Amino acid sequence: MSESVILLREIPTATGHVIAHLTLNSPKTLNSLSLPMVELLQRYLDDFKSRDEVVMIFLDGAGEKAFCAGGDIKRLRSDAIEGDHGREFFAKEYRLDYTIHNYSKPIVVWGSGIVMGGGLGLLGGASHRVLTETSRIAMPEISIGLYPDVGGSYMLSKAPKPFGLFMGLTGCSVNAADAIALGIGDFILENDAKHQLLANFLTVDLTKDAHQHVSSVLSQMAADSESIEPRMMSKREDIISLCSGDDLQTIIERFEKLDTDDRFLSGSKSKLLSGCPMTAHLVWQQIQRAPSMTLAEIFRMEWVMSVNCLAGPDFQEGVRALIVDKDNEPKWQHTSVSSVSADEVAAMFELHEANPLADL
Repeated sequence: MSESVILLREIPTATGHVIAHLTLNSPKTLNSLSLPMVELLQRYLDDFKSRDEVVMIFLDGAGEKAFCAGGDIKRLRSDAIEGDHGREFFAKEYRLDYTIHNYSKPIVVWGSGIVMGGGLGLLGGASHRVLTETSRIAMPEISIGLYPDVGGSYMLSKAPKPFGLFMGLTGCSVNAADAIALGIGDFILENDAKHQLLANFLTVDLTKDAHQHVSSVLSQMAADSESIEPRMMSKREDIISLCSGDDLQTIIERFEKLDTDDRFLSGSKSKLLSGCPMTAHLVWQQIQRAPSMTLAEIFRMEWVMSVNCLAGPDFQEGVRALIVDKDNEPKWQHTSVSSVSADEVAAMFELHEANPLADL
């Protein structure tokens, strides 16, 4: 019998309670989220919510390379070609993310290695988000014709301006120090400290003030955040110059004119200008819209956006170019950001059918 896509270990604590240790178990795919993984995680979290003996959840990924590299986009593309535009997958994935955001018991996510897309959705909503010197965090959807989903509208709009916008437009990879500054991480620990951290949790009484006690354990073990040189936030002035203002086209033109020898900035420019023009508009819109919305409304909006993305040609073409054929030459439906009409953008936020997240 094959091993489960989610491993569960219930670890007894010194007080006779249990810490539920969940592990994403698909290291060959960098723990990319499949529908069975999402469904099993949801089932476990629903179960733990009503079990008094479970006092904390600890979530990590199998292997050394990644916590979670995102959703299984190759499978989503295959399904989209067959006419399935991700309705069930996105509904269940976003419901899981919403559950994590609103969970009553502490959820500690160990975000070492690659944390991208759907992986950031799991990390972002957790009560205690732990990163290490190996963490590489990104929302690189502009390269595949999607957009920063899984609550990305919420996370990027809450980040200090204009850094969330920069991250969404360029798909850049940031490290743990950046993530703390962006508000998408809470603690930095040494990568080899995980087992000691779990051992320390087992000695603490988590039956009362659990969140506070978990924070205390993490604070005592936290590494000096200044020991990691930020990748993105070390370019603060450049990013502010590039991304400030209230006009997307002006920002795109600044990137086009950017002449730099800096590898991070030049790489970010390249990803934006070779990326999907529609995605740039979706990133702009989601960050503009999210501050006036509840989290439930954000996930409902993102479900509509995602279904529409999978129904259109850009997602299929982006995944083909990056993942399937690997020619890195996507032929987007628009040749430039300026050639996307306002009506086309507005249509991505409209879907005349029942929203499966209406009950959130």
